[in-house]
Amino acid sequence: MKPTIYVFTGPPGCGKTTAVRIIAERLKANGIPVGGMITNEVRSGGSRTGFELRDISTGETALLAHVGEGAPRVGKYVVFVSNLERLGVSAIIRAVEKGSLVIIDEVGPMELFSQEFINSVEMTLKRSIAAIITVHFKSMHPLAQKVRREATRLIELRRGLPRHEFEGITTEVSEEIASRFGQNVAGE
Repeated sequence: MKPTIYVFTGPPGCGKTTAVRIIAERLKANGIPVGGMITNEVRSGGSRTGFELRDISTGETALLAHVGEGAPRVGKYVVFVSNLERLGVSAIIRAVEKGSLVIIDEVGPMELFSQEFINSVEMTLKRSIAAIITVHFKSMHPLAQKVRREATRLIELRRGLPRHEFEGITTEVSEEIASRFGQNVAGE
């Protein structure tokens, strides 16, 4: 059976990660297995200083990127590819192998430094039951284009989206994924 792939895209700060987090938490609370990785901002003194990966199933975290010197880099951020491969890639592969809903946040320039990450996304597109993937809105990388092309549903978020529209999207996606796993989302 072909995987059900939901792809969220849009500019930075439009709510992609927030939407994915809400959907993942709602589905986990309803007994649906969820795994993979989410990327969160690291802030200090009101400024973004980096990005942190979180393994959804274990809660383990690792630094993906931080302001500083070194390579590889995206803008002012040094990317820690080894952390991505150790934590993020392993979380994605484990989720696919367990038949969980696979979360990949995000397919963006930092993550694309890793061939192992690229391979894990390809694996998700081929072998998962269902996945939610966020894609950097400007990326023309072949993998980002492939993820968009293979989306069962491509959801473009924008800054300033009214709350009721945002909640409608997260509720609808939660319900669709729950039905894919043969369940209903309680309280909806």
